Amino acid sequence: MKEHPSVIVIDWFLAHSKSYSTLTGASHLVLTIFWGKRQIDKTGKKGHERVIIKNNGKIVFTYKEAEIKYGISARRFNRAIDNLIEHGFISIVNTNPYGISTEPNLYQLENYWQDYGTKKFKERLRARKIREIGFCKYSNINEEYKNYKFKIDTGYIYFIQEGSKGLVKIGCSQNNVKSRLRQIAISTPFNLEIIGVIKSNNILKDELFYHTKFAHKRIKREWFKLNLQDMLWIKNYIKKH
Repeated sequence: MKEHPSVIVIDWFLAHSKSYSTLTGASHLVLTIFWGKRQIDKTGKKGHERVIIKNNGKIVFTYKEAEIKYGISARRFNRAIDNLIEHGFISIVNTNPYGISTEPNLYQLENYWQDYGTKKFKERLRARKIREIGFCKYSNINEEYKNYKFKIDTGYIYFIQEGSKGLVKIGCSQNNVKSRLRQIAISTPFNLEIIGVIKSNNILKDELFYHTKFAHKRIKREWFKLNLQDMLWIKNYIKKH
């Protein structure tokens, strides 16, 4: 792709590829923004140079930037990232296998899209982190997890539900949970309700406990499809703690 700091030119082959034409939602826009974040350089002897992306694997594109700068809600941005990974355009460089880092994701642009729709293409999904394993006792997750040193922050574990029978978000906050509720409400059309709050002396560790317990019911990120029995378990657990 030939480009100028303010111009991005898409190759004919890419523009007419099955991978690009089948992208959905905000994926085209998000991909274009990723292209605009590249730092292009040339390497090799004169006449035999090749183009490289100097910052590949270190590209940062946060949910906050997507929403504030480009008007892409967290939900649309999340779907776009999944879509781009599935079509072979990008990958996430994991700097923390436990998924509990406060650092933003680092992205790498890929060329797997060229084989999309062929036998050569290997399906790729967003990497599942340790918090997404199936139900197990907290103390028996594995030795790596038990020895992981969590950054200790006090605050609250909250349970926020979409409507009366919707998905439940299990998250953590150091501040007022009602303020967090207002932030979440910006990116969803549903009515939200706080159904439970637990004070915690180590919010990252306690959040991981709940995410692990209900990992088999995860729909996406921090949202879970919980039934009445699950809700009763949470309420009883909150009463005890």
